[in-house]
Amino acid sequence: MENQDKNKDFVQFYRAFMDDVTQLGTDSPVAFKLFMFITKHMDNNNALCVSMKALEEMLGYSRQTLSKAVKYLKENGWLCVLKSGTTNIYIINPQIVWTSYDNQKQYCKFQTNVIVSPSENAEYMKNKEASFKCKHVSDEFINGVREKRKEFEENKLRA
Repeated sequence: MENQDKNKDFVQFYRAFMDDVTQLGTDSPVAFKLFMFITKHMDNNNALCVSMKALEEMLGYSRQTLSKAVKYLKENGWLCVLKSGTTNIYIINPQIVWTSYDNQKQYCKFQTNVIVSPSENAEYMKNKEASFKCKHVSDEFINGVREKRKEFEENKLRA
């Protein structure tokens, strides 16, 4: 096994920020979920290119709620946001979380993962020949995320 493939699918959280990550979940649950979603799907340069519409569909929150969460994460140093047309490129702070070799942090290279929403690309998604390379997120997964969110909100109201 080549050295570069040895730890291919990992994300490391630095111990110095573990308590902060836990506190983020308490202070802003939506921002925490967004942070974890981006962390899960980011490429090896901590970047993820995804539209707000796709985030709305995947996470089940309104645009306004997600915009507030992005603002919170930006203002508190969790991530930065670059623009590519009308789509955002989210870059997680590499001092908190990293998923590549430590000596690669200094580089700003964007060969990012991109998440597209079927509703934003309806014509493309209808074409089986064109869309066979797309990894589709199952409705079961999306419904599970929505159910957990609903459960969380109900528990929050009871508390």
